[in-house]
Amino acid sequence: MRQKTFWLLVGIILVGAFLRTYQYANFLRFNPDQARDAGIIRDAIDGKAALPLLGPKAGGTSFQLGPVFYDFAYFSAKIFGAAPDRMAYPDLLTSILFLPLLYEFARKFFSKNISLVATGLAAVSFYAVKYSRFAWNPNSTPFWILLTFYAFFELVRSGQRKRWLWAIVLGLAAGVAIQLHSLALFSLPVVFVIYFVYLFFKKNPAWKWAPVVLAVVLLANSFQIASEVQTGGKNIQSFFRGMHAKTSRSGTLADKFVLDAVCHIQGESYMILPIGNDSHCDFMDAAGSLQKNSNNNFLLLGDMLFAVIFVLGGYFLLFRAWWKETDERKKIFLELILLYAVVLFVLLIPLADEISFRFFLVAEFLPFIFAALWIKFFEERLEKKYFIIVVAIIVGMAVGTNLTTLTDYAANLAGVRAQGSNGFEEITLGEVKYMADFMETNSGGAKIVYVQGSAADLFEVLKPIEYFTSPSGLKVIQLKKGKILAPMDKIFLINVMKDPTKKNTLSQSTLDSYSVLASGRYGRVKIYELEMK
Repeated sequence: MRQKTFWLLVGIILVGAFLRTYQYANFLRFNPDQARDAGIIRDAIDGKAALPLLGPKAGGTSFQLGPVFYDFAYFSAKIFGAAPDRMAYPDLLTSILFLPLLYEFARKFFSKNISLVATGLAAVSFYAVKYSRFAWNPNSTPFWILLTFYAFFELVRSGQRKRWLWAIVLGLAAGVAIQLHSLALFSLPVVFVIYFVYLFFKKNPAWKWAPVVLAVVLLANSFQIASEVQTGGKNIQSFFRGMHAKTSRSGTLADKFVLDAVCHIQGESYMILPIGNDSHCDFMDAAGSLQKNSNNNFLLLGDMLFAVIFVLGGYFLLFRAWWKETDERKKIFLELILLYAVVLFVLLIPLADEISFRFFLVAEFLPFIFAALWIKFFEERLEKKYFIIVVAIIVGMAVGTNLTTLTDYAANLAGVRAQGSNGFEEITLGEVKYMADFMETNSGGAKIVYVQGSAADLFEVLKPIEYFTSPSGLKVIQLKKGKILAPMDKIFLINVMKDPTKKNTLSQSTLDSYSVLASGRYGRVKIYELEMK
């Protein structure tokens, strides 16, 4: 790597690291899932319970993934301290390491400059940054999936002397990835079987290393296997029950195929150009409301047009490059990506009505490969000066949109700006700690406090608050309608402001029933200590 390229890559990584670490602890997402997982790790650190043999549940099922997410968090807490933000360091670190790995992976096919641009887009991607800033088992998946395919590529093309090393790396990366995301558990074994069989028929000696890869994968999942043996396969039975429930819902195969395609288009384009909904596939619903919302038609149609051209064109360019490529080394690179993309699309068809953008964490590298393919396409067809202008405009728009979205996102978390149409979606560690401290300070020695507020907001904040209040013995309970309170009972009201720029005041009915003894605000949260009149 030339010195200039090296320093450009270092600069890109530093920018990506800054965006991922800015106000990291204060802005860390800390919803009930994060509080639950942090509690498990804290209990293990304190010696109150052993680390579980299984990890968190896969979304919407009772099936539990492997325990590697808890293992990573535990070791991080052991090294850096048992605070929630320290437990989240593995997700943060792998998100940063994803950037140089993406560059090295892209270099297997693309030029240095194109690889740098693709890596730069990943560094500032709002999607990638958002999912790096809290602890959640799927958040490390992009790194481990990319390492899986990097190692697979090296296994296939390396000489006999190095294949043992890449077989171990491949088995380890895949063994970790399938414990982090149920889609990785679905897709990677299918890819492995198909490609190793393909290598066998091509007489590529890399197929002989399949048993080594499998052995390492099984070793990495030994705790999960032990749990299955102990319980008689109870967990894997939960898996099949959950998948049956999800795939047997109404809707024809054709409808699910279309919805799967739309979600791929919207989700994968969002990683490059974050416009509109940031979590769910809503292009079809939004298209149906064009006449009702004429002011937004231009932006919506522009976003849809970009998404369709970028993603469908990306898949076409990927297939075309594979079809025409004569360099065996580069063809391997394209084969692995194309096979994975096809397998992922097919596996998601039965689950189409369940898809949200978080599903695409397992394919986070793919849109940046599409971007590189598009840049290569323009480079081959335009004169140098026009090529530079076109790429500068497109990349500038993507970088500008991502940085603007990130700025708005940070401003909303800081409580100085409304986030927009998606409204309140997450609670931060800074907000949770403030509320917990406020309650403990104003509890007057009580062991139980009652909390009022929106049911949806309380669902998000009570368990995280109790993570901090439980060590002191303070129990936080939602105040139910009809509950008869004693005069000395402590009452708090939590108001999570959807638009922190507007004046937020208590309702007249609340003021008629209670006196306000104390109040405070942090970020988007206002909290009041109340006393019955």
